Amino acid sequence: MRKKLLAALVLATVLLLPRIGAAAGDVFEYSFQSGYAGPHVLNVHLYQPWIGEVKNKSNGRLLINYFMSGAVVKNEDIIPSIANGTVDIGGTNPGFNDTLFPHTLAFTVPHITQDAIHAQRLYWKAYTTIPEVRAEWDKVMKVLAVWGSDRSGFFSTKEPILTPADLKGKRVLIWSGGQVDQVRAWGGIPVQIGPNDTYLALQRGMGDVFFGPLPLGVAYKLMEVAKNTTVIPASTLFLVVGMNWDAWNELPDDLKKVIDDSTGEPFSRRSGELLYEYTNRDIKTMEAAGVTMHHLTEAQYQAFKDADREVTMAFWHKELARLGNPDPAGAIARAYKMSEETPATGR
Repeated sequence: MRKKLLAALVLATVLLLPRIGAAAGDVFEYSFQSGYAGPHVLNVHLYQPWIGEVKNKSNGRLLINYFMSGAVVKNEDIIPSIANGTVDIGGTNPGFNDTLFPHTLAFTVPHITQDAIHAQRLYWKAYTTIPEVRAEWDKVMKVLAVWGSDRSGFFSTKEPILTPADLKGKRVLIWSGGQVDQVRAWGGIPVQIGPNDTYLALQRGMGDVFFGPLPLGVAYKLMEVAKNTTVIPASTLFLVVGMNWDAWNELPDDLKKVIDDSTGEPFSRRSGELLYEYTNRDIKTMEAAGVTMHHLTEAQYQAFKDADREVTMAFWHKELARLGNPDPAGAIARAYKMSEETPATGR
């Protein structure tokens, strides 16, 4: 147990204190590392208020020290760090440690969710109803919340991107190597780049289009250089907040109840709602800055799905098999079926 002895203990000391038996009235102090940087909507409007909530509801016996993305460990190390107790609570996604999640990652195939609200509903259902998905996460952490990322966009410095043909021959900036085949299937020329280089690359003509999350138009000021942006829900991340099992197991029942009552499905649902709400705010901010926002018709979006289906499905069948999924085709089919059966936004 991390028992608070002095208010001035430094983080390193807190992290190294041994876990010992708990006594009534003990104060439990833990670290929380967000998966998001800076004043992200979930940092400001969910995580930090939640930390205050559990402190109040526990009468000051449950203290959580908040750290932004990468402050304690690198984001790619957050899952093993929660598992071994270097970090007590943290936000993450399975992509950083993909070999641990061959069933979970079937729910991140292209075009599976419409937006963050739809993604949250689907991913919560996947975690709570599919034993093999739950087992993957329960091996490494006590899951507190599950949700998914929101819509992506094409940020174009030239004409709008409304069909795959509009990408033909264009240099499409991407952050993830997993998007390479998809961009190629659409006819674009993928150029992988670091996040901090995106603005200058568009400004200087090193790329014609950036394909990534819509909120980056505001957060990275892409709205200054890309005046045509197309909304496309082509990819999604499975997102989780989890807790180290030793930290969880040392808590007395009343403090476990404080955490359980303030996380779970309501916390997960609020995550999806906030991402959806603030993406819509960002869209309005971009429009106010002179960006023309393009919303694809069903037929236009179907053209993108038709263009990348063969390439992306071949990739995902191979990828899930590599990760150890015994039935990639069945896992993908189940994921899409569950998505179709999951109420979309507004239902």
